[in-house]
Amino acid sequence: MASGLEFFEELRGFIGEEAARIITRRTDSSSVLALRDDLRGVEARLSGEIRATESRMYGWMLTFHAGQWVAMAGLIVAIVLKG
Repeated sequence: MASGLEFFEELRGFIGEEAARIITRRTDSSSVLALRDDLRGVEARLSGEIRATESRMYGWMLTFHAGQWVAMAGLIVAIVLKG
């Protein structure tokens, strides 16, 4: 984990000296910061959940539409046979 000075130097390049100084003062060195590896783990978990939700959604969609097509075919057959 970066020290306060390293944190300040890194921030100063992005947001300017004054804002970096304020953030560095407000953030103590014992606070927990998310690392890139932590964020990659969260991203991988969320991607997996999205894929699972997508699969369930496609399953429901196909089930619903298959039922619709069967019902429509049945109606057409009934109309043709009756007429």
